[in-house]
Amino acid sequence: MYPDVLAEPLIRTFSKDTMIPFYFKVGELYLQPKYTTKQDVFGLCIVVSDEVYDKDETELVIAYNLPTVNILSLKRIHGDFPQNCTIDLLLTEYLESSSLVNKDQTFTLTFDCNRAPLQNHITFQATFTLHEREVMEDVTDVLNRELHELGLEATTCQGVNVGVAANHEIKVDFVEPEPEPIRLPEPQKALVDVPPPSKFKGDGLQLTKDVVVPLTREELRQKRMTQFSESK
Repeated sequence: MYPDVLAEPLIRTFSKDTMIPFYFKVGELYLQPKYTTKQDVFGLCIVVSDEVYDKDETELVIAYNLPTVNILSLKRIHGDFPQNCTIDLLLTEYLESSSLVNKDQTFTLTFDCNRAPLQNHITFQATFTLHEREVMEDVTDVLNRELHELGLEATTCQGVNVGVAANHEIKVDFVEPEPEPIRLPEPQKALVDVPPPSKFKGDGLQLTKDVVVPLTREELRQKRMTQFSESK
């Protein structure tokens, strides 16, 4: 919704041989003006819902010459299709009402024909391909001359990442979400190298400070003689 005093200079700017549709750009989102009001409750501002925008002020950007949607791809991200096959009618009503489709925007259609466990809503995420369009002349200077009396200044753009969906035929492609990947168990970590068990039992080899020197033949003979005499 926006005030009549803002609508008048916009209409004068875009009234050519035929009326050129104009739109508002709020942040990165394109919106079609829907209603005007004569009441000066809000002043010179554009009123949107909390779902659309959550800031108090933003730059005034007027968009025009937006491309039209050729193929609209809708990925179901939540909910279920209606069992009574009214999805075409529901989509037509939604697109004619909202007019614009922003890239990657999500929207939800509701109905009451599904039986449990199916849900009575479906949420889509939208992407699209667009028809070619010729770039029009820049109307920024003309627009700002019209807005001068209101003390406003605006910038203009001819639209990216947006397409017009109302009032013309478009092709709709339904895309099912990719299945969740199967999570394999994490591979076990390799055990720390452990030395193989010793083949020796008991205390094993012992190191001592004594040095063993081989005996000579004479020393061996004397040792045997000593042991022999002691045994007697």
